[in-house]
Amino acid sequence: MFVTVWMGILELSTGRLKAANAGHEFPVIKRANGMFELFKDKHGFVLGGMNGMKYEDYEIQLEPGDIIFEYTDGVTEAVNESDEMFGTQRMVDSLNRTFEEAGGKVSAKNLTEGVLNSVTEFSEGVPQFDDITMLGMVYNGCGNEREVIMDNKRQLRIVARLEKLTEVIGFLDGFLEENSCSVKVKCELDIAVEEIFVNIAHYAYAPDEGEVVIDLERMPLEPNIISIKFTDWGVPYDPLAKPDPDITLGAEERQIGGLGIFIVKNTMDDMKYEYRDGSNILRLIKNIE
Repeated sequence: MFVTVWMGILELSTGRLKAANAGHEFPVIKRANGMFELFKDKHGFVLGGMNGMKYEDYEIQLEPGDIIFEYTDGVTEAVNESDEMFGTQRMVDSLNRTFEEAGGKVSAKNLTEGVLNSVTEFSEGVPQFDDITMLGMVYNGCGNEREVIMDNKRQLRIVARLEKLTEVIGFLDGFLEENSCSVKVKCELDIAVEEIFVNIAHYAYAPDEGEVVIDLERMPLEPNIISIKFTDWGVPYDPLAKPDPDITLGAEERQIGGLGIFIVKNTMDDMKYEYRDGSNILRLIKNIE
């Protein structure tokens, strides 16, 4: 007698998943802005097959929006009237199709039900001969702010909600006070950070919510320069791509929106944006003297 097992332990505060596989099926993983794909992990021997077996674990770093799907071989080995197996490719295709049909707003329950419906349709008329068990998990982050302190750096991971703005500004002001920032520059940075954080809270994950990571750093070779980096995993958006508003027009003539980013661009020494590995990364650069 033996059993196959995949086991994972997820640290919610960091997204670090430690896992091991004892002869079980490959897990399926979807990154926040990618497709479902088999994760071909290293297999150990089945549990109960031999005394004294040791198992090696491995780690996966999850980010908010990542999804893990696990299943038993009753899913992939379901057969139709032609004795053809459902297989892993149909299963992965079903997961991607369910996700796309839901417009990217999908729950673990939606995914498992989508695969079950696909298996049922495929094997219609053929009795089920093995258990069909599935587990889906969507990682949404820890939901709690987490601050990391290093020599000349600070990092805050926080859920992007408007009510969290006070904590964000407090986090920034503490760093600025430690680095003897002038009052004028502190006011400019407070306004800039508020504008960026509020934009992320409003639009990045709508209608859902997600996390934003804010990194503060004083440049080692240029101690008067600080960098403020925002990272979120929401919809791709480059705030620097939008044309500046025409401020020579009267308020009633100008289009709504765009003024906040315009102010940020004109008070910072530099701004840089990139979309990398499924994340929006916006960096503000400012001389604090």
